[in-house]
Amino acid sequence: MAYLRTENQQSKVEVSVLTAQSHVVPEKQQSVPRLGLCMALTGAQLSNVLPTALTLPIHSLTQWSDSLTVFHVVVIRFVLL
Repeated sequence: MAYLRTENQQSKVEVSVLTAQSHVVPEKQQSVPRLGLCMALTGAQLSNVLPTALTLPIHSLTQWSDSLTVFHVVVIRFVLL
């Protein structure tokens, strides 16, 4: 799911849903940690598309995951190494 948060000169904040995907589970049976990684990949791909699809300047981009597997893969394999 992707949300857009905007703030105008009067500091009024608005949040809108940009897109949502209702089915991210592959047809082939996967383990729960692998599903978390699949969802993180889908989010990363969406993060790459949004800046080119929107006409607004993007000042920051944040991704969330409740999966510790995703956290370990991203932090340990990509950030710390």
